Amino acid sequence: MHPGGAFQPHHLSFLGSMPSNNKNEHDRVDQGRLEQEAVAWILKLTSGDATEADRDAFLRWRARGPEYEGAALDAMRVWQHVGTAAAISRRRSRIPSRRLVLQGGAVAASVAGLAFAGSKLGFLPTIQDAFADYRTLAGEQRRLTFPHITVELNTRSGLSLETAKGEGHLRLVSGEAAFTARSRAGPILSLSARQAVVTASNAVFVVRLDENRTVVSCLEGSLDLLMPETGQIKAGQQALCENGHVATKAIADMEAVSGWRKGQLLFRDEPLAKVADELNRYKKGLVVVVDKAAAQRRVTGVFHLSRIDEALDHIGNALGLPVRHLSPFFTLIG
Repeated sequence: MHPGGAFQPHHLSFLGSMPSNNKNEHDRVDQGRLEQEAVAWILKLTSGDATEADRDAFLRWRARGPEYEGAALDAMRVWQHVGTAAAISRRRSRIPSRRLVLQGGAVAASVAGLAFAGSKLGFLPTIQDAFADYRTLAGEQRRLTFPHITVELNTRSGLSLETAKGEGHLRLVSGEAAFTARSRAGPILSLSARQAVVTASNAVFVVRLDENRTVVSCLEGSLDLLMPETGQIKAGQQALCENGHVATKAIADMEAVSGWRKGQLLFRDEPLAKVADELNRYKKGLVVVVDKAAAQRRVTGVFHLSRIDEALDHIGNALGLPVRHLSPFFTLIG
């Protein structure tokens, strides 16, 4: 859908990544070769064409040494995290064409599997975002304007116009966005965000939709909220709605809430697992912490969104953890 009228979308800015520097290039090449071979084996064994001889050959490959076994286990962990839908789609895509004609359901399932994997890794929009008027994929941000209102749509997010309710009515479908409303003539922005409704006339605020939580953070001015109770929050305050319970509190760290607007992510004593989840939002592909103990290690730092891979390497060095880039789209920590 491409609504016309007041909304005038501006440019898309893409957040890229930069290759990391490794002091031991020889070890990196050897490890990279093993990881690539391990991934190739997993793809082969889940293709639907694998034979008993292939499986025996894979077992012999793993038995060559502990580094081979480690690469195999890492590849299997990544495959498990991506989800079985990708493996299902890969197997079904090899069904002979005459059977595809007869089995339309298999084709649909295959496409659905690819779509699931693509959206999980940030290459495709989620199903709900696909129907949003405006959306971003992993690593993208988008700035939208219409009279008196500016919207900064963050990574992996979707926004729709609620035209049936009139001008100035928006709905955050998913993800996160910052809103700036400037008017002296009363409320001009009404935003629906899951169970919350935010009304503003002269304010700057950020709304984020997590899996089970809606967070509204007021950076400037004040907001009227229906979340689900009616209330108001002012600059420096946050309203959280989680599992039907609403709480208002002071924003612990304004920079952490809105740093992405300046191209930065700020973490203060956060567990590595949470940091990896946050970095995953901005990276096409998948970052996996493979060690449970490592997942609880604490991270503090400021990282640039344009250099996610560099941030991962820096975190690994600071914590003394290995960081392995299996490909531009798969990274293992721990």
